[in-house]
Amino acid sequence: MREDVPALSEPTEHDVAALAASRRRLVSEALGIAVSATGFGFVFGLSARDAGFSPVEAMAFSTIVFAGAAQFAAVGYVSAGLPWLPILVLTFFLNARHLLYSASLAPRLRGVSFAQRAAMAHGGIMAGEYLDSLGKTDLAQLSVEEWHTLIEVIVTGYCDHLRDLAGHDRNRLHNMEDPMPF
Repeated sequence: MREDVPALSEPTEHDVAALAASRRRLVSEALGIAVSATGFGFVFGLSARDAGFSPVEAMAFSTIVFAGAAQFAAVGYVSAGLPWLPILVLTFFLNARHLLYSASLAPRLRGVSFAQRAAMAHGGIMAGEYLDSLGKTDLAQLSVEEWHTLIEVIVTGYCDHLRDLAGHDRNRLHNMEDPMPF
């Protein structure tokens, strides 16, 4: 329980048990994502090493690029001896699909605040990580339980991001010298 906000009521045994179960499930799902990310990192590291990258270069590449397919394509281009300009152009076009996604979503997101759009993006990232942990890309192949978990992951990511933003705003308000007029 948070200690900086007073509880509306004392937690019951059921509340404590539900919180413990929720935390166990969170750890279990996080481990699934960690295993998937570790496997991806291992395979990418091997590919980068074969292309002549040092471990530091491979880690920097993963940190900067952060686009699975583009990372592997760029490593393949480097190992084939392609110059950097064509590599940049080809990986740009590989990731250009995200521009089309954005263009199709833009009309639906008019009037939505930046904070809400950022929270939606965070929920989408969490959903992508969950799907990666399953090793599935075709949503039609998801079981009913996997669909439930996917929706839960999206909503949780969205709410967590909004909660973080609210916490930052509260901290900023507490640090102001002049009291707010409302």
